[in-house]
This record gives sequence, C-alpha cells and structure tokens, in this order.
Amino acid sequence: RRRPSLQPHRPDCALLSRNFYGPMMSAVESQDMIDSLQRRLESANDRVVQAIALLNLPMHEEQAEELEALSSQPEFWDDAPTAEITLKKLNAHRAAIEQASSWRSTLEEVETVVALARETAASSSDDALEALELMSEASERVDGLEEELRK
Repeated sequence: RRRPSLQPHRPDCALLSRNFYGPMMSAVESQDMIDSLQRRLESANDRVVQAIALLNLPMHEEQAEELEALSSQPEFWDDAPTAEITLKKLNAHRAAIEQASSWRSTLEEVETVVALARETAASSSDDALEALELMSEASERVDGLEEELRK
C-alpha cells in the first residue's frame, strides 16, 4: 500500500505556463505577423505605384477611349482587316487598364483584411485564431500580387 504524498499537488508548470501565456504570446505573435504583413503591403503598394507609372496608364486610357469611339462608328467594319487590328489594339489597352485596376483592388482588399485582422487580434485572445486566418488570406493575396508584379 502506497502512502499519500505529504507535498501538495503541483500541476505541471510547463502546462500551466503554456495555458497562461499561450493566448498572450499568440496575441503578440499575431501582432508581429500583422506588422510584417503591413510592411509587405506597403512595399507592394510602392511597387504597384511604380508599375502603373511604367505602364503609362493615362496613355492606355486615352487610346482606349479613342479606339472605342472609332469602333462605334457605323462604317467601322467596312474595312474588316483594319477593324480587327483596331480591336486587338483596343483589347491590349483594356488589358493594361484592367491589370492596373486589379492591382489597386487587391491592395484595397488586403488593406481591409489587415485592418480587420488588427482589430480582431486586439479584441480578445479567443479571436487570435480568426486573426491568423485573416492574415493567412491576406498574405496569400500579397504573394499573388508580388508574383504578378515580377512578370
């Protein structure tokens, strides 16, 4: 027969500290991740501004407007080969405009997600997982944007 220990029962210290500090640490870690994502977003924003400048977006918008006006003329299809060339040019200008718009939209969406993640992480430790999921989604979007900008 074993004698009961006279020492008081002590819970596992590692388990206690993990349970006590875990949410606090994950909140700190999630804040660091949010800050890192914010820096990546700012860098991507700078690259988008540079890419749009190199793209010469105002020229594409002007050319697209002119070609759209030309293509709406009744005699546009009288010369089919020229009309097809004009439409190819118009499509190229539209593609450049849509690309710039897509980059801007992605930046705006990620900025919103980062702000939401920041609010969620600050609200309570219970929401830390949701904040991490939001940051993961935003990080994937920034990865995609960075990949597009490398092309």
